Amino acid sequence: MKFREDRARAANRENEEPEGKQTAACYDAAAELTQSRADWLRGRIRNQSDSLTGLWIDRFGGTIEIVQEKERFLFEIEVMRGPTFHTGSLAGVASWNTPLGWFSDKGRDKEKTEESNRVFVERGSVVEIIGANTSYYHGARAYFDGEYSKVGELDEKRKATVIKDAEAGAIADEK
Repeated sequence: MKFREDRARAANRENEEPEGKQTAACYDAAAELTQSRADWLRGRIRNQSDSLTGLWIDRFGGTIEIVQEKERFLFEIEVMRGPTFHTGSLAGVASWNTPLGWFSDKGRDKEKTEESNRVFVERGSVVEIIGANTSYYHGARAYFDGEYSKVGELDEKRKATVIKDAEAGAIADEK
């Protein structure tokens, strides 16, 4: 609740509204965050799918779209965190050996000297994400780590886009 209220109040600051004034933007932000949290909880309860392919969210509204193949795990992850709305995004291909996925960006960007890693762990109805040296891909508070619950499927067009973006290593501007 505190997270939701802080984010809702931040919507007021974005619109340069006085502190304490409840605006439509504030109520919209609170409603959206409440809905996202409810979806996340439902996903934790209901996810009985054989495939990880789909849309997953964490309890703070971060999203990851996954296309699971036999030995590959293609993904797009996007987050927005904190009262200053720090953002982060990453697309890539992880090796997959149920229940673990491993992503490394080694050699991906010649100017980036430090390797970033991401581990995906399937734990029942959640995918836990743990990263190392990932700040290159996100703002100070926009970490990717957390437990994500499956909340929906991807249609064929979206699957194709996730595969294309993951293989290219970048999320396309249009969704």
